[in-house]
Amino acid sequence: VISRIANETAERVRALGGIPLSTAAQMLRNTTLTEDVGPYENARVAVQALCSDHEFMARELRASTQKIHESTSEDIGTIDFLTRAIQVHEGFAADLSVFIEGLTVVVPNPH
Repeated sequence: VISRIANETAERVRALGGIPLSTAAQMLRNTTLTEDVGPYENARVAVQALCSDHEFMARELRASTQKIHESTSEDIGTIDFLTRAIQVHEGFAADLSVFIEGLTVVVPNPH
């Protein structure tokens, strides 16, 4: 799914007449997302970090969508594109939250 978003982003940039980023170095120089490389104390903490990353991305994309919406040259195509990306990240965050909750459920021992 993430590679699909990257490809769709490149297509949108080209559609607007731009040149998409093509190397990891370019992407790292142009991102607001930071990477926490751990080590994590357990799987739950690692999954919480991933969930937080998806929530962060959804917030960043919402802010970008709002800026475009408020601009004088409102670009409905890009707003629609970003809205779909927000939905993907929100979906990942929701799924990960459910998984995290499942990790913390204590099942009583019947014995």
